[in-house]
Amino acid sequence: MKHPQQLLLGYGAGNLSDATHQGADAAVRVLERLGLNASAPKGWYAQVTPMNMFTMSTYTSFFVEFGLIASLLLVAMVLWHVTRSHAWNKTTVCWFLLVVYLYIQFEGYASYALPLFLWSAAAIKVRTLQPAVCHVVIAHHR
Repeated sequence: MKHPQQLLLGYGAGNLSDATHQGADAAVRVLERLGLNASAPKGWYAQVTPMNMFTMSTYTSFFVEFGLIASLLLVAMVLWHVTRSHAWNKTTVCWFLLVVYLYIQFEGYASYALPLFLWSAAAIKVRTLQPAVCHVVIAHHR
């Protein structure tokens, strides 16, 4: 909330360490107010550089590096892709809800699920268009 520009636009690709440094002092103060030992976190974040900073969370990294606007654009592009592919059916909706659930529950699985979801939406378009194309070719061949 102290950095609304970074909330909207992110810190830029590879700049997770900047976000860590901006929020670490406040996190250490919270730990100290709770009566917890904050010496280890103080030492840890002081050594964080762009070369050794990483997260195990794809969507956290994406959000911090590219911001709210890019995150919303990514979601809009996924929805647009499925709509453009005319792939909205009961199966696709279930798969979409599964991908959303995986991102909320454990995004490690969702890193693989999102590309598969996008591929399957495109495959549905090909499968639904294929009979019409074959029918035209057969009718023309006769």
